[in-house]
Amino acid sequence: MNNDLEEKQYRLIDNNVNVGKRSDGKEFLILLAGLMAICIAIYIFSDFFAGIVIDNMSDKAQVKLENVLSFGSMDSSKTNKHPNAIKTLEEIKPKIVALDKKLQNKSAFNISEIDKNEINAFVLPNGNIYFTSGLLDRVDDKEILTFILAHEMGHYANRDHLKAIGRELIISTMMSFITFGHKDMASVVNGMTGINQIHHSHRQEENADLYANRVLYKLYGNNNAAVKFFKFLKKEENLPEFVYYISTHPSNERRLRLIKRRK
Repeated sequence: MNNDLEEKQYRLIDNNVNVGKRSDGKEFLILLAGLMAICIAIYIFSDFFAGIVIDNMSDKAQVKLENVLSFGSMDSSKTNKHPNAIKTLEEIKPKIVALDKKLQNKSAFNISEIDKNEINAFVLPNGNIYFTSGLLDRVDDKEILTFILAHEMGHYANRDHLKAIGRELIISTMMSFITFGHKDMASVVNGMTGINQIHHSHRQEENADLYANRVLYKLYGNNNAAVKFFKFLKKEENLPEFVYYISTHPSNERRLRLIKRRK
């Protein structure tokens, strides 16, 4: 009698629609796959929409927005350890501007040195360009400096900073609706979109490399300086390839292969 009763209870539980028949592991994988698909869709949409808006923005609106975003940046970090290098860069600058209408009648592309030992250069949204003392300590070749300067101006010509900011605003807004302010859920989703953002950053860096590569060919007829520079970086950094999967920049080996294939 008791056995019959137990068997009926088991059947009742087994047929109950409120009891999940899939394992917790499968449910988690389905949820994870769904979140991944949503994140990828949001990333693609934000990238596409931000690109359209920024690419079609008027030059006047671009300059106004850039100045707002860059107000007061980096002024306290300037130094003057390498005046000759800065002078060389200032002489190269108008030659690069003359090659591209996207650079003309916009920023003055002020070039400054900042007192940091790392090997780096970067451009702000308003076009102001900074070279670290660490870079200028180690690099004095005019053609290599041309490549680095053209790379940063390539970011400006492609409006990379504005696109990145626009994409972030779209992603943040959409994520707030999806996660309903739930912190744990937001952390998971942000981690997934972070992977896509690294991929996007790699693409922007490669496009800037190709832009600078074309400048070298137009000004000097070859890209020997770019090859030399990436070999130098590869030796200086000496990092394993896998590290670049979580870096904002592609590996120097990958960048070297890219510019070797292009003119």
